Amino acid sequence: MIIPVDAGRSPTPVAMLLPKADQVWINYVNTLIGLKQEQGFFDDLGDKWGLNAE
Repeated sequence: MIIPVDAGRSPTPVAMLLPKADQVWINYVNTLIGLKQEQGFFDDLGDKWGLNAE
């Protein structure tokens, strides 16, 4: 059975500390942030918490 999903069930913001010298992790996280920005994740999160200036 295919169940259509419009959005994540309960997306949770995640914070990560990365070692300065680990370029692989830094590239991974930068790519993840770029994808989330394109999807509007941060705009939606800002709206939810009242952080977006209008």
